[in-house]
Amino acid sequence: MQKKFIQFIPNLFTLGNLFLGCLGIIFCFNDRIFPVQLNQLDPTGRDVGVIFGFNNQLYLASFMIFGASVLDYLDGFVARALNAQSALGVQLDSLADAVTFGVLPACIYFQLLSGAYHLEPNALYVQTIYLLPAFLIALCAVYRLAKFNVDERQHESFIGLATPAMGLFAATLPLIVFTNAFGMAIFILNKWVLYGLVISFSWLMVAEIPMFSFKIKSFKWKGNETQISFLIISLLLIIFLKYAGIAASILLYIFICLIKFFISPKKEVSIPNS
Repeated sequence: MQKKFIQFIPNLFTLGNLFLGCLGIIFCFNDRIFPVQLNQLDPTGRDVGVIFGFNNQLYLASFMIFGASVLDYLDGFVARALNAQSALGVQLDSLADAVTFGVLPACIYFQLLSGAYHLEPNALYVQTIYLLPAFLIALCAVYRLAKFNVDERQHESFIGLATPAMGLFAATLPLIVFTNAFGMAIFILNKWVLYGLVISFSWLMVAEIPMFSFKIKSFKWKGNETQISFLIISLLLIIFLKYAGIAASILLYIFICLIKFFISPKKEVSIPNS
């Protein structure tokens, strides 16, 4: 009995990840977003911030993703520490990630798109069909997770953007909007910007682009130059830019991987059968 419980401990972290994902979806739809530009209320037009409807809890969905990302890391760490890896744990992890880092980010984009449309002149009602492209994120995330499970190439690095990275980027958007970090709220609450982010991140998840993992085999500089440099720069970005620093770090990660992909010699990559 004790051995079975120890073997199940990593799964508790994974289920915690799933639970936070479910809570995040509730927070996404707990209130509707009705943003108003402050310069519409201020005749001078000096303040271009954004105010929202009462008691909106979309930002809480962001914290659910942050918390779930910690649990997502811990389940693998604990499984290795307890020597409790299992095929069940692998499948459970992917199912939990599909909700937390697939469906939940799509719901965040759905609500942000709703807010963007409500910012347009004379907007009273938004047709749902205009918001449905947000769920392309969920479709590509689930496809990417299923592909990862059968892809033998992704032991030391990733092929395509990992879903937790995409989810963390999505989680920063409501926080940047609510705090109007660096005056970017209006920029993010632009439907074309949001459509562009949905399409870009959906493509990045399923694209055949190698992306380095954050696994550091030793604390030596040699062989870990990219990972250590990136982690230091990311830490500085988060310290100075706060929530926006997380988004900037993920964009930097994508930029580095794309540069390495396009300037390095191309190798023929075989795609595993589904």
